[in-house]
Amino acid sequence: MGKGNEELSYRSAGTYVRKPSSLDRDSRTLEFVMATENPVRMYDWETGEIVPEVLLARGCIMPKQVPLLDTHSRYSVSDVLGSVRDKRIEDGGVIVGKARFSTVLKAEEAFTKYEEGHLTDFSVGYKVNDVKRVKKGEKVEIDGRTWKGPVNVVTSWTIKEESCCPIGAD
Repeated sequence: MGKGNEELSYRSAGTYVRKPSSLDRDSRTLEFVMATENPVRMYDWETGEIVPEVLLARGCIMPKQVPLLDTHSRYSVSDVLGSVRDKRIEDGGVIVGKARFSTVLKAEEAFTKYEEGHLTDFSVGYKVNDVKRVKKGEKVEIDGRTWKGPVNVVTSWTIKEESCCPIGAD
């Protein structure tokens, strides 16, 4: 097993807003899909190649709360739109969370865009802790599942943030 890098990785959950009915204006919350086990083509910092990457849900380390950011911008407190809590893993390796939007103007603008249906995507920012790189032509079994390379199977990863974003990856 290879170790991950120190850089944060980002991948979007696509247009998978959990249920439009989960948006609650009074509590300023919205339940949504944070990540899936769908393969996404990602840059591999160790090999310098673009390869499909799978984030195994069972390997996800979920802090109690992570910041909800504006498109992965993590350089100013003004980029924080709220937080994400109440995370869980559902069938099929789907990780669901609940966004709690702040009352500041910038967060209100994003929340309103989700409410109106103009924004539908989110993107998870994560740190890879451990990964199994399956080379082209290889087959590897991990937890009873067979993976055919090339693919990077991330067996341990930590959610660092979730972002509101215009276009998702998977």
